[in-house]
Amino acid sequence: MSITPRTWSIFHVRSQLGDASSRLQAISENRVVARLRAESASAGKCGICAQALSEEAAAALREPMDDSGHTSFDHVANVVAELSRNLSRLRTLGGTDVRSEITQAEREFDRSTVDINRFQAREDELLAQIPGVDLSELGRLTERRDSLQREIGRQTTLIAAQQTKCTSLQKKYDVLVNNAAGGQHGATQQIALKVRLLSALSEIFEKSIENLRHKLRDVVEKSATATFKRLTTEKHYRGLVINDRYGLEIRDHLDRLVSVRSAGAEQIVALSLIDGLSHASGGAGVLVMDTPFGRLDLKHRAEVLGYLPKMAQQVVLLVHEGELSKDRDLVHINDYVAASYEIERLSPTQSTIEKR
Repeated sequence: MSITPRTWSIFHVRSQLGDASSRLQAISENRVVARLRAESASAGKCGICAQALSEEAAAALREPMDDSGHTSFDHVANVVAELSRNLSRLRTLGGTDVRSEITQAEREFDRSTVDINRFQAREDELLAQIPGVDLSELGRLTERRDSLQREIGRQTTLIAAQQTKCTSLQKKYDVLVNNAAGGQHGATQQIALKVRLLSALSEIFEKSIENLRHKLRDVVEKSATATFKRLTTEKHYRGLVINDRYGLEIRDHLDRLVSVRSAGAEQIVALSLIDGLSHASGGAGVLVMDTPFGRLDLKHRAEVLGYLPKMAQQVVLLVHEGELSKDRDLVHINDYVAASYEIERLSPTQSTIEKR
């Protein structure tokens, strides 16, 4: 019997159905084995016999298998559906041989469908034997995965559209900038002129700020140096210098920075900085000092007290008992003291202020 094109199509469909049945069986078994390997490696024991696994055996089970089964299974299912449609179309063809071949192909298709259902049922049975496997949860996770994959595809499309939009807007912006900078007519020329004018003003303003910063720095440094040389007992010091962090450092007679300073020297430097800032501000503020003499020796204390009236028009000193002696220390500023107050303790929770 000669084989017509239509008869050849029937043979081809039958062959494809046989191949699909074999692939479905292999894919189903691989998927079950993969899940059983993962569960056993995670639990540390065999998922079938419950025998404990060594570290080497568990590590071997963690080695990934071919994960193409998910895609292959869906692909084979689509092939079966396509073969079903082809058989439906072949059913309308005439001829006894053709009808016979179609009937045979339908039988093969039915057997393949039965095989698919049998393999899926067997897969469910094997999964049910693996400890800890929840088939309903597995189904929900699979559905969630598919939903996320679809969402990723949708977001990727949206991102691509936004990137295209950003590119278009950037091109328009570049055109507007070029027009503003190099336009020769009407409003465009005026915009370009304003841009150049504002840029020049901004540059002038920034330079002015920098110049003012350097000027104020010089004023503070010179004033603080003068005060420091007036107050310190180490007359060989050359003065103070403002460092990059806007702190004050002492320079010795060789113009070297003094790295180690005593507590009294720190206090003198701090007072010198206050006086320098006061001169730079140009204002006449009130100077309030809290325990300024605690770390000073008698000679430095006398120098500071004698200089206080020159530092501000009004000075408020907050000192504790024993920090200053009325008979010994205040003689330097008695002519400048307007009022003196003392805090009298009445109880652990109550005090009063008395004028002396």
